[in-house]
Amino acid sequence: MKKMLFSIVMLTTAMSVKAQVTPEAWIAQFPELPSINQIITEDKAYRNPENEDPEIPLKDFLESVEGIMKSGAEMMGKMGESDLLHYKNVLYREKVPGTNVTKGQMAHMSKDQQERVAKQAMKGQLAQYGLSEADIKRMQSGKMSQAEQQALANKMMKNMTGGMDMNDVRFMQNMTDKERVQFMQMSGLAESTTAKMKEDMKKSKVSQTTAKRIMGAVEEMEHTTKRVTEHEELTHVMHYGDSLWNRKYKAKDEALHKRLGQLAAKLEELWVGHMDGGKDNRAALKAVEAQAKQVKLEIWENENAYYAEYIPMYHREIGALLDYVKGTMMSAYRSWKSAYDQAYKETKEAQWMLSEAQITQPVEFYAGFLGAIADYNVKVSGKTPLDPDDARQARDTDGNPYDSVEE
Repeated sequence: MKKMLFSIVMLTTAMSVKAQVTPEAWIAQFPELPSINQIITEDKAYRNPENEDPEIPLKDFLESVEGIMKSGAEMMGKMGESDLLHYKNVLYREKVPGTNVTKGQMAHMSKDQQERVAKQAMKGQLAQYGLSEADIKRMQSGKMSQAEQQALANKMMKNMTGGMDMNDVRFMQNMTDKERVQFMQMSGLAESTTAKMKEDMKKSKVSQTTAKRIMGAVEEMEHTTKRVTEHEELTHVMHYGDSLWNRKYKAKDEALHKRLGQLAAKLEELWVGHMDGGKDNRAALKAVEAQAKQVKLEIWENENAYYAEYIPMYHREIGALLDYVKGTMMSAYRSWKSAYDQAYKETKEAQWMLSEAQITQPVEFYAGFLGAIADYNVKVSGKTPLDPDDARQARDTDGNPYDSVEE
């Protein structure tokens, strides 16, 4: 059980203590969102059936975004050691609850000495985490099963966090900040942990003014995070894109693909007659190939017309989300950090130490929305018939499966 208690402390600490980095400066390193004209031009070039060596749309832009994310993460990793050392120095000066021994002194004690201090502190601390006298006696007996230990650990974690159990902690341990935020929003843990925080604030040494600042910042941070996680406006535009294609462009696309399939069948028939039937079908083959080429261009032009109408709407919503993350969301996280800094200044308690890296979640969202600009061809339900790779493959399959006929 002692190992399990130690694991709880280490897991929650590992999730909180990260390296120092300025998220505003990190966001400023990312490239500007490509223009509507650039996206349309690169997309048209990639889907052009006459382009034999197409380049993936926005390839350089996406590689730049990925590189900046990677270098920023490496910077945080390098700075993390000094951040963690500072946290430990503060933490080790604090007293073990219910004793006159500091956590630093306890860390350098022998195993027997640590057990004595732990027993002295355990009763009051475990009661604070919601364990009854009976629970504590069973722990001290050393006869608890693995399942009983797990149940108690979950009970403690839920009381510590306002609803999160050990499975949640382990599940989130290897997530990115963005994934962790999304999981907590979707599972309802964000709301329950905020309620627990409000309750704990009433018992803390933090001034009433600072406590209000912290809670206001947390609520604003949760509001902005929920908005970018759900991104309702962008989802609405994607649904509209589905509707737009189905209403104005789908029928023509299907008719053209049907015609292309018919021409492919005709080409095969002529080719077989030319090769195996002793017929000179070269002129007919050339004529059908020209028709197929023209149909492919008409498919491309129909897709171009759709994207010329849809991409500007998609681009506008991505741009709005980027502005919101960079401005409102980043400001909310900065206010949270500022309020915690004030609380630490007032109390000198390690629990109020908030690293710069703990407010870099907006950076992950920002990079995610930058990358999402390349998903203009993806419907809400998955890939559309307009996905560039699928579109090119479909035209190659529907067209002449043989080499062009030589004179």
